[in-house]
Amino acid sequence: MRNLPFFGSRCDLFDGTLSHAKKETLFDEREKLLLREYKRDAGTGPTVGIPRALMVHDYAPLLIGFLNELDAKVILSGKTNKEIMEQSAELSYSDSCFPLKLLYGHVAALNKVDYILSRVLSIRYKRRRGEPEITLVLSSRHPLS
Repeated sequence: MRNLPFFGSRCDLFDGTLSHAKKETLFDEREKLLLREYKRDAGTGPTVGIPRALMVHDYAPLLIGFLNELDAKVILSGKTNKEIMEQSAELSYSDSCFPLKLLYGHVAALNKVDYILSRVLSIRYKRRRGEPEITLVLSSRHPLS
């Protein structure tokens, strides 16, 4: 057993160390449900990559169903791992938030696709009456924009 840092708790109720094996969670079940239409390389058309970043899971059934109807080959980037995080840190600029940085690594992982389909956010904030709207600056630094 490796030496894990002890963070402690007040009652030791949740400090079990008997098993560190991966357990099925509701997040795993959610991912199965959201990606049940995903069939890698099923289409005959162009290859379209979808990065697993910036809420792609919420829109996965819509995006995958749309691309399946167009007979496109759908490729999802892998789950976020150490390599993707390191690639993200190298490719992104330092002022962006971590979820936006991850997008860079996921896009880089999709290197053998014809197209990349991703959400581009334009978040506008209304200020007081008479003042101009402001747009979220970080979303304009999206690697695909």
